Amino acid sequence: MTKGFIVTLALAGGLLLSGCSFKTPAPKPLSSFSQDPALYLASSYALDQEREQALAKDYLTRHLSPWSSTAPRENRLSTFWGLRSAKSHPGYGENRLPNSKEWIERLEYEMNEEGYPSLLEPGIITQDTDARVMPTHKPRFYDFKKAGEGYPFDYWQNSYLFSGTPVLITHATRDREWFYVEASFVSGWVRSLAVARASSAFKGEVEGVLGWAIPLNDSIPLYDSQGEFLDRARLGKLYPIHALEGETLTLKVPKRGASGEAIWQESQVSRSDFAPFPLSFTPENGARLAAKLMGEKYGWGGMYGNRDCSAMVRDLVGSMGVWLPRNSAAQAKFQGGFVDLSALEPKEKESRILAEAIPWASLLYLKGHIMLYIGEHKGRAMVLHDAWGIRTEGSEGEGRLILGGVVITDLSVGEGVEGVKEKSLLLHRLEGFRNLLSPLEIKKP
Repeated sequence: MTKGFIVTLALAGGLLLSGCSFKTPAPKPLSSFSQDPALYLASSYALDQEREQALAKDYLTRHLSPWSSTAPRENRLSTFWGLRSAKSHPGYGENRLPNSKEWIERLEYEMNEEGYPSLLEPGIITQDTDARVMPTHKPRFYDFKKAGEGYPFDYWQNSYLFSGTPVLITHATRDREWFYVEASFVSGWVRSLAVARASSAFKGEVEGVLGWAIPLNDSIPLYDSQGEFLDRARLGKLYPIHALEGETLTLKVPKRGASGEAIWQESQVSRSDFAPFPLSFTPENGARLAAKLMGEKYGWGGMYGNRDCSAMVRDLVGSMGVWLPRNSAAQAKFQGGFVDLSALEPKEKESRILAEAIPWASLLYLKGHIMLYIGEHKGRAMVLHDAWGIRTEGSEGEGRLILGGVVITDLSVGEGVEGVKEKSLLLHRLEGFRNLLSPLEIKKP
């Protein structure tokens, strides 16, 4: 019965569709680019089922890898780099005034660097939480007077971890309010109340599940049998499937027990809101998932639970079984295959992309930014990306043309807007692209 559910949904799935400034100019209306992802489906393709399952197996192996780690992945230098940086430049706080040297020293004491690593325990994130460079929710901004700096660019905001993320707990602050954790794709300090220790029995329950489910929307509340809130399912999360009966799917949701141990709770949901992992890697499914993200506000390092460029790309293609690291440069260079276009003229760059990139399966990279290529429209390469803005220059200094979230644009967005120089356009800054799939492994109808 469960197998039938998985096959049915998989087949159905294949058919489904930078910072404060002196002056911030009004953004060019995005009405010149349709924001409906389905309108960029010029061609269709699918992966061979064997290849699709191999990608999914690799994803799950990486996802669960912290539970089999026998030593920290991060050394002392990489774990405490933020401390050394803060000691030389404390930055600015939420009141726009410099952080004090004394406060940094108090954080240093709590971090107990000489005791690292003080723990080596498998764990799991039990509530969505920030992963911080330092064990504090207080920020470290650079100069508020510079465009692309100040709010919201908190340099201690490393990432955002979804509940259900397996981790290795490697260190604790002296007061144990914060744990340092390593997920498969990122490391950082999290509030200790947001993570639980994963016992052998807890981990063992994953081995016998019927499969894994992914949400098909970005905000699905999950409740237990008593109607108590458990979690909010979001694109990019994974849930073990406990049971299936009719149109009801029972998911396993990790929570933190009274003594800090991880326990599984169950939540019954409509199977129409979820799909078996992985969702088939097709342009139609890519567009379907993208439609749920359109207009989401930009979130530097996952701030406020919003996504930035690499988090959006990771959650979207991850739902279709492709594992990616966290930051843009790593995503572009992961497993090789990066096509360097940096020496070409802008028109030549775009011609190469139109000729060689795969719609909905190629990443376009420029320093600090990653985009998903979704195809050609009126002779231009179109991209889906989660962007803060385009650099502007004027008599009052440098600023930003704010895009502010998940948008569809061409690579010349901002062209013709006062203050936007040609050198600041995405196409001019583009360094290259990487195909997530080989043209040889995709099947066209």
